Amino acid sequence: MGIGNSGAADRISYYLTNLLLYNATNSATLEIILGLLKLKVLVDTNIALGGADMQVMCEGKLLSNWSRHRVYTGDVLSFAYAQEGQIAYLAIEQGFSCPRIFDSVSVNLREGLGRALMEGDILCGMDSLQRQKIQGCSVTATLRSSVIPHFKQSSITLRYVAGYQEKYFDKQAFNNTQFVISNRYDKMGYCFEGAPIIPARMHFISEGITYGAIQVTHTGTPIVLLNERQTIGGYPKIGTVLPIDCYRLVQYGAGTKVRFQELSFSEAYDFLEPNSLKEIPDFLYRVSMAY
Repeated sequence: MGIGNSGAADRISYYLTNLLLYNATNSATLEIILGLLKLKVLVDTNIALGGADMQVMCEGKLLSNWSRHRVYTGDVLSFAYAQEGQIAYLAIEQGFSCPRIFDSVSVNLREGLGRALMEGDILCGMDSLQRQKIQGCSVTATLRSSVIPHFKQSSITLRYVAGYQEKYFDKQAFNNTQFVISNRYDKMGYCFEGAPIIPARMHFISEGITYGAIQVTHTGTPIVLLNERQTIGGYPKIGTVLPIDCYRLVQYGAGTKVRFQELSFSEAYDFLEPNSLKEIPDFLYRVSMAY
């Protein structure tokens, strides 16, 4: 009958974290929202940290973010409250071993697929024989600074491509309005506060909802729909935000200023091949090109 989507909220941080360990790009990884987590290491292994900076401590030592580290049996990892960004990723070599639901290891709490971690849970990785095969990965390494995403800005711009329902909106007013992220946001979508944008037509036959779709409610409130969005909807949609900007959006919370910038289809297509990624090693560049 169909279920909602799920997966990593910030896919670029997710991929970069896994690539620090040379993991497959779909490796099971722990997504940590806001922080305040404590984990005990039960086996010697390599880990990688990325995404939001949660000042991770290991036995009194601060572990650098966007880096690969060696940890040992008995070590305790402590994640503080996020200092920059909201969502962090913890990867281990070859990924965690997780049960598959519909051939996916992603958790979708809204759909009742999987569950959040609880105190006392044990996360398993691969067996010791497999671990021995990648000991060359045990040296601490850090992404070069030109590749590392930053989430410190007090305002962000979301680039979008207008959709076929654009004629029902005053796009000039929409593009010129400064919104702020409200306190209503999660992996389903982000709601914005600002001058109402009332479309000329409110009701449409429900249709499939794409990632990044900008729905506008009957009160004129824009909502950018994300990973765990509903499968169909009938609110009018002015357009769709570029995926690469959605990945950045989820790292910001309430009060962040937001503006929308309309791009033509050809302009949006250019962002699938960013020249700024030339410094990234070939294997990482190929992944980044997917966006």
